[in-house]
Amino acid sequence: MEKTVVKIQLNQFRDIRNRALEDLENQIVGSFRKVAYPVKDGIDTADAPASSKSVVENVYSALKGRGKIVEEFDFIEFANWLKENIGLNIPKPEGYYVSELRKIICSNPSAPMVDFENLKKSIKEAVRKLKIGRERKGKILFKKVYSEMPDFAQESGVEISKVEPDDIILPANEALRRQVCELLKQEKDEIRDGKRYRVWYEIYLPSSEFSELLKNLVTVENEECQIGDEEAVMYGLILEKKEEVEIKKGEFDLEVARRSVEGKPGEKVEIPVRITAFGDAEIELSSEYGELSYQNVFLREGESLEILWNMTIPSEKKVVKIEAKSEEKMIPKEIVLVPKVESSVLETNTLDETHKGMFLFPEIHQRSRYTEISTRGLRRSGEWSSRNGKA
Repeated sequence: MEKTVVKIQLNQFRDIRNRALEDLENQIVGSFRKVAYPVKDGIDTADAPASSKSVVENVYSALKGRGKIVEEFDFIEFANWLKENIGLNIPKPEGYYVSELRKIICSNPSAPMVDFENLKKSIKEAVRKLKIGRERKGKILFKKVYSEMPDFAQESGVEISKVEPDDIILPANEALRRQVCELLKQEKDEIRDGKRYRVWYEIYLPSSEFSELLKNLVTVENEECQIGDEEAVMYGLILEKKEEVEIKKGEFDLEVARRSVEGKPGEKVEIPVRITAFGDAEIELSSEYGELSYQNVFLREGESLEILWNMTIPSEKKVVKIEAKSEEKMIPKEIVLVPKVESSVLETNTLDETHKGMFLFPEIHQRSRYTEISTRGLRRSGEWSSRNGKA
């Protein structure tokens, strides 16, 4: 009998406690009317209506309604917000690591709260829409390159399967420039399965039914390529073209790793040069400047060999040439040697014969008078004088 009474009393106690806790929770939820959150200039608040019995859910809904928590968003709009509000410039030519962007978002209270999965999703979509590019381990993922003309005319970016923290986000124009440069480097003859193929790239422009050679829309200077009509290339369709070429004895290709080399006068440099034989070839190499590690080579069909071209940077800019020739073919290549002259500064109180040819730019220093003579000029650390002359 006593056990039954105790059991009934315990049940009554539990019911009273549960109703009290429920009333307390309802009072807390009902009293929780606002959410404070950081913004650029301080603190802002948002109404938090009791639409749910969970305080956490109400806070989430309030912040989401104010745009503090974002789920689906356009990456470029998000990047513009970061630039305007916290001074973070993501689309810059050198690129921005995904991991760094994530750290800044997580460590900056005024930035929107973004889940990493949603951030990766927005990056994938932005690449697909050709709004940004992605670089991973030196490879650019941006425009699609087709092996044959697609049925559709609407160009789009590549489909990215995943985004890694070490990926680099690039502005669309920089990603396009780098990708086109890499494609043009691949325009050459190659041996595949014992056959010789010539590879090149064409682009079908949006306003034309005809194709144009991609290289005709690009200028290359000092190993930097620039696109003439950027919009046309951005929205045109790039096609990789191949044709089989007859292999002839003595035919080969010559590639120089760099088109220009910069260094201090007198500095020794080493330029890799690669020879690829399309048919059995005995090749003679010569250069008007510097020394080659090989001057005569014999290569079987499909073989290649790297040769080192050793030279010294001259005191003046110089164009130098290398030639490779067989019985059937001769290929010349040129590179530019550019001396990098660092300005040297000389302090002196007097001028003599050794200073002839240097330029004089007099200045007045607040404490003392002195001059500095350099290959760029002669100057002082006060204000520049309106008069200058040659020493």
